[in-house]
Amino acid sequence: MDKKSNQNTWVFFIILFLLFQLGKFGHRNDWFTQKSKVDTNQKNIEKFKELQEKIKSFDKDKTKKIDRKKLKIIDKWEEWLYFKVGLGLSMNELLSKLDLNKFIELIKNDKFEYFGGHKGFPEISIGLTDSYFNYKKKKQDEVEFRMNYFKDSDVDELFQDTTKIREDFLRLDKSVNYNTIIQTLSDPEGDNMVFGELGYLSFAKSKYSFLISAYDYNMNFTLKVFKVFNNLDKKDFKKININNDWDIYTEGCYYYMFNNKWDWNLNKIKKEFVKKKYTRIHLCLCDEKKINKRNWNPRRLKEKEDYIYIK
Repeated sequence: MDKKSNQNTWVFFIILFLLFQLGKFGHRNDWFTQKSKVDTNQKNIEKFKELQEKIKSFDKDKTKKIDRKKLKIIDKWEEWLYFKVGLGLSMNELLSKLDLNKFIELIKNDKFEYFGGHKGFPEISIGLTDSYFNYKKKKQDEVEFRMNYFKDSDVDELFQDTTKIREDFLRLDKSVNYNTIIQTLSDPEGDNMVFGELGYLSFAKSKYSFLISAYDYNMNFTLKVFKVFNNLDKKDFKKININNDWDIYTEGCYYYMFNNKWDWNLNKIKKEFVKKKYTRIHLCLCDEKKINKRNWNPRRLKEKEDYIYIK
């Protein structure tokens, strides 16, 4: 009986010792303080926003004196928040701050600057982030601003998915409209290693509209402005699909979907493919909703839809 009692005592002390060691390890690795750190970061962000609002009120009311020492403290807070925790703005919060006119001004400029220097056409995702430059500090580096203003935000997920091009454009503002003109795929039911799209982007509040070129090869997705229009009328709008200053994507694509909102001559398009000796090509004239959902079926064609196969 005494022997069994001694064993139980030893087991109790061993368990107590292990729990003590586990507690020390957890304390050392901040297991019990993580929540408070998150709470502190959130409080810092809220405090920072509160101070920003006070500065705005000072700017509006010139009679108030600004405490320069406090301004220096705010600058330090801002720098700390950028590098340590980010501003923590959600996508909806960032989009609510978007200057749409600035975005349009940037993407219509063919001298648009990129991370890697000048390129021929503006890239949409870069134009989006650079539309927030009015929030950049005077002496702050542009690359540094791009990295830190959007830190811990999901806004960089916009314009990264070939299946969400239209959806992402419409998220920018209620005045935005986007139509897919033509879409090309290597395989609608596969992994779509090759993807191409030409779309028309317009704004209810702007005279400028754009041809948008999208291309994806092996997960290297680019979305750029191809052409800029100024006050495009309805007559010319109906003809932008047959303009000769752009080519249909042909490299590695076998499925071509044409928006029946525009007039297409599939037989003429077929002849062009045959001349170039392309084979096993599917040409489908269909409704835009089917194109966006990639669920068109040549056996289920409706009015004003057509299908041609090049053997």
